[in-house]
Amino acid sequence: MTLGYSGDASDLIFKVCVVGEVAVGKTTLIHRYTSGKVFAGILHPTIGVDFMTKPKQRIKNYDVTLNVWDVAGNTKYDSVMPQYLRGVNGIFIVYALDDDRTMREAINHWKPRMTELTANSHFKVPIYLIGSKCDRRETCEISTPQEMEDCIQNHGFDRWFKTTSKIQSNHRIDDAFEMLAEDMVQAYDDSARIQVCEPHPTPVSVSRSNKKQKQGCC
Repeated sequence: MTLGYSGDASDLIFKVCVVGEVAVGKTTLIHRYTSGKVFAGILHPTIGVDFMTKPKQRIKNYDVTLNVWDVAGNTKYDSVMPQYLRGVNGIFIVYALDDDRTMREAINHWKPRMTELTANSHFKVPIYLIGSKCDRRETCEISTPQEMEDCIQNHGFDRWFKTTSKIQSNHRIDDAFEMLAEDMVQAYDDSARIQVCEPHPTPVSVSRSNKKQKQGCC
């Protein structure tokens, strides 16, 4: 559909993909955000892709729903990655704070790959660098706040957070998702304004919910 900017309340459904190496904590991070429960137990590696939904939250003039896709980190799924990323509005690249190799892969492999796959998006796609397992002793070479700020600026990330799924308070997972939702709403608004100014706006697709869709939603 063709977008136009409006201050009226609307429903938006954004697709968020969470990517990174195997066993860095992607699934537990998503589960903690969508369920609100502290992680306890063992999870098996994701096969292919899975997703969970976070109910509506109010951001600016919009009721925003996040469909959060848990993308397997195994390299055998790399060939189908473009399918998983189709229509994505925001990305978390996750690494484990106690495994420096996963951070190097996040920066040197996952970030260029995500940038490549979202290059033709009609919207700006925010990409965050997420350090998981901050309840453990950090071993990553880049760790101080200033080093992290330099890292995201040098490699083109939009923001960074350190998180954990295993403690009740100050886990920063909700903060990261809420900030991402705000950035995606801003990207949506910016795109709408640009198209209003264009003499011949280009049609752009975004997931929008309506009353009929709501009735069929679980």
